[in-house]
Amino acid sequence: MGRWASGRCGTCSVTRTAPSPITTAAINVNDARGAHAAELTCDALAAMGQAVAGSPVLICGASYREDVGDTRYSGSELIARRLTELGSMIRVHDPYVDHWHELENQETYPAAGQSRSRFFRNQERMTDSRVQADLAAALRNVSAIVLAVRHKPYLDLEPAWVVLSGPAVLSLSSTVSPCCRTTRFVATSN
Repeated sequence: MGRWASGRCGTCSVTRTAPSPITTAAINVNDARGAHAAELTCDALAAMGQAVAGSPVLICGASYREDVGDTRYSGSELIARRLTELGSMIRVHDPYVDHWHELENQETYPAAGQSRSRFFRNQERMTDSRVQADLAAALRNVSAIVLAVRHKPYLDLEPAWVVLSGPAVLSLSSTVSPCCRTTRFVATSN
């Protein structure tokens, strides 16, 4: 996606003759982080004897950065799309987001044919994705939790409460306390 995006000028359709190598590299690194997080989630599930296909996975944090409610260009979208492509059942919680428009309206948002869904398979059911307001309800019976964004409410979570139901926990930014690591499999990517 880096090469495609770097050839665009903002939101217009003006194409440059030579994409900036720094822009391309930055986009590719950001995109790779989401794919890597999905792979770490698969590894965590495998370590617990579960397949990713059919496993309910909770993504905590849909926004593009901590403590905001803006989902545009969110790395969490790539995690959700890759895990969906692999067959997992995605749930989403974000205390600052009511609707994840990039998923719910993927046929028309940001414009027809411009959704990131075109880069992934099996994205049809993503339009049914809804951001859950109740974290306790979202956590019920999940096989894995991806703490994707360092929202203050996530930093304040009690690790023992999070792992009570036994899910694998993947913290992308050291959101989880080290004491959690001895309770269940936890991978940290930072």
